[in-house]
This record gives sequence, C-alpha cells and structure tokens, in this order.
Amino acid sequence: GGPEAYLAANVGIVTGQEYDKARNKGLSPGRSSVYALGQGAVEYLTERIPVIKLMEDLGGNSGFAKTLMRQIASEVPTEVVATVWQNFNEWVQLNPEKPVSAFLAEQPSAVAETIIATIVATGANTTVIKGAEQVFNLIDRAGADAYRANLMSEQLQRLTDMATASKLRQRNPAAY
Repeated sequence: GGPEAYLAANVGIVTGQEYDKARNKGLSPGRSSVYALGQGAVEYLTERIPVIKLMEDLGGNSGFAKTLMRQIASEVPTEVVATVWQNFNEWVQLNPEKPVSAFLAEQPSAVAETIIATIVATGANTTVIKGAEQVFNLIDRAGADAYRANLMSEQLQRLTDMATASKLRQRNPAAY
C-alpha cells in the first residue's frame, strides 16, 4: 500500500511501454532496457513528491482547495522536468539522427502541453479522490450513526425492562 505501491505500478507501466517503443525502433534488448530504465527512473523520481504530498493531504484531512493547490504546485514542476528529461532521453536513444536544434525547438510546446495537461489531470484526479473521500466519510458516519442508534435502542430497552420490573410500577401502575 501507500505511495511506493502506486509508484512501483506506475514505473512498471512506463518502463514496459518505453521498452516496447525502443524495441520497435530497432534497438537491441540491452539498449532498449537501458533506455526504458532511464524513462522509468525519471518517472519514479518525478512522481514521488506529488504522490507523497497527496497521501499527506488525504491523511491530514486537507480540504479540496488546499489539496488541489498542493497537487498542482508539486505536479507541474515535476512533470515539466519529466517531460524534458524523457524527451531528451528519447532523442539521444531513439532519434539520434535529429539535430539538437529540432529537439530544442520542440521543447517549448512540449512543456506548454505538459503544464496544461497536468493542471487538467490534477484537477480531475483531485476531484475524484476528494469526492471518494467524502463518500467514504459519509459511509463511516452513517455506520457510526447506526451503531449509536442501536446502542441507544439497547439502552432504552434496558430502561424499559427495569421500569417493567420496578416494584413501584407494580404498586402504582397508573403512574406508568
């Protein structure tokens, strides 16, 4: 559980996809592995901070706005770093024939797309996660309310039983 489980799954997916991409470009299994592991390592390093921040916000019962702002603040810069590094790694490993000028020319639009996509995805993810958290809290409260109602019912039944068995009731039934 926790952030490490999410990160391991996410890194595994990215590494596998990138390995396939490298193999499809004709790289050997060894070079494909080096490339894919580099992509996976960047994914791990840049996703770790936002995932930990999210877990802190969920554990600390932060509100929606605070969680969203903290997620955007941690996701955007780390996703930009991931984009530039992974693009660089892809260029060096999979597209060495491309001139440096072409690589550099692509980066401003790649970064802009990353920022926009990250803000949108972070907003959607935070909405879903905080919404689910609210549903679980309601379920917990409903369960607690049902438990309290059952406890009160049991206490009332005991009081009724005690009143029924009371000698005063037996001597003066009209008072009850």
